[in-house]
Amino acid sequence: MTGCGPCTAGGTDTTVGMTETVSATMTDGTETSTPTESATATVGATEPGSSTTTEAATEPSSSSTTTEGATEPGSSTATESTAETDEPPVCPCILPEEEGGWGDEPSLPICGEPLCPTVEVGGDHISACDDPDEGDAIPLMNPEALACALTALRDRTPGIIGWNCGEHSGDMFSDSGYVLIGADGTAIRRHWGAYDLSWTVWRAEQGALPDPDVFEQCLADADDANRYECLRKFVMGEPLLVCDELWGVGFD
Repeated sequence: MTGCGPCTAGGTDTTVGMTETVSATMTDGTETSTPTESATATVGATEPGSSTTTEAATEPSSSSTTTEGATEPGSSTATESTAETDEPPVCPCILPEEEGGWGDEPSLPICGEPLCPTVEVGGDHISACDDPDEGDAIPLMNPEALACALTALRDRTPGIIGWNCGEHSGDMFSDSGYVLIGADGTAIRRHWGAYDLSWTVWRAEQGALPDPDVFEQCLADADDANRYECLRKFVMGEPLLVCDELWGVGFD
């Protein structure tokens, strides 16, 4: 035992670990050899110094930090926001409209140029501006503008034509609108106006133009009301597409 003193001093950590393990084993039980080896191996493997190294190598924080960074909510939100911002309008030539107040008109198409003067119809009654009966003498102020507009529809001339009715009716009954003629044989039509106690901006709709013969017949009609209705209410073909929804205001 005298020779073990320097041994203990030279390898303090290992000797102490082995001594504690042996004394514990001898105090507990009968079989001393095998339990002592396994106990010694256990103490050596889980020694505080080596344990610290193992924890540093497999530290959970580094892997969890990387995972959180890859799925960080902020990056997902930025991507969604960009996608929403870059979403194109339904019809590139029609600006989406915010709801407005009485008398607020929608924007005109941002594509195309005016082809004819605006067709002007006077009158102070709804029959002149909304649904004139056949044979009614509507106050058409510029017949040449109506002929120009119907000719543009017949010939599918790209551009904008429009009408305005009831400007002098005290805002009780009115109807204005436009048609954007496309180069592909389609058209976008929208109208707006007052009807007694309400103001409505109707939907902007896109559809296929009727055959040119339809407008040829309109041009040959001697009745101003019929020709005016050809301009405002010609039937568009499929596919119909809503470029912008309607909105309106009214008084109780």
